[in-house]
Amino acid sequence: GVHIVPSTGLAEELGTPGHFFPDRGKDADYLARLFANEMTLGMVTDGMFRSAIKPGLIRTGYMRWQMTAMEENCHRGAARASKRTGVSIYSWGNHTNIGALELLLAEGVDPSRIIIGHCDDGLALDPQRDLKIAKSGAYVAYDCVGWEDKSLRADALPDTERAKLVVQLIQAGFKDRVLLSSGSVGWRLDHERTAEHGYDYLLSSFVPRLVKWGVPEEDIKTILQDNPRRVLSVEERR
Repeated sequence: GVHIVPSTGLAEELGTPGHFFPDRGKDADYLARLFANEMTLGMVTDGMFRSAIKPGLIRTGYMRWQMTAMEENCHRGAARASKRTGVSIYSWGNHTNIGALELLLAEGVDPSRIIIGHCDDGLALDPQRDLKIAKSGAYVAYDCVGWEDKSLRADALPDTERAKLVVQLIQAGFKDRVLLSSGSVGWRLDHERTAEHGYDYLLSSFVPRLVKWGVPEEDIKTILQDNPRRVLSVEERR
């Protein structure tokens, strides 16, 4: 009974094939068409055939202090595809979250269609930045829940600190701008960490922390049900 929402888009430059780089003639408008076609015609599968499955999110990202030309193109392409189709954008990175938000807003994207991810990056915490994102009408995503071990990831953060970030936004009146995820992607069932950081971690381990911090059930429902439902719903373009 779980709804699976696939995404279109591209990763950061290091994770993107050279075919999509600007020096190969692939500009923002090309990427916008690429993303929009997947959302209107169906996602491309093996053999370059289109399936009947259509994505409900555009994913884009960056890894450095400043976006590369390829990453900027991807953000602009995502913005134009979002305006054309009504599908939301998820942008994740490390230190330039506000820069990504400002770029997308400058492209004319409705802020309610923007998710700024990795705001719980342990190397780039900034509660004031998160407040600014929420005030703009975009979503603040704390999407590395459970990544606490710095021996595995330099950007890890104790969940107690992550819970504080969530509570601060709730207390500031922005429970409707918060999204949570455990970043539990691609785990094999036999992976040694699956048992401790699987798909259920957010509900089984992190939500109880929020309850201990005094977050009411109504606010938890808003964050875990209402907000995802709202941002993943496709707004019809006219």
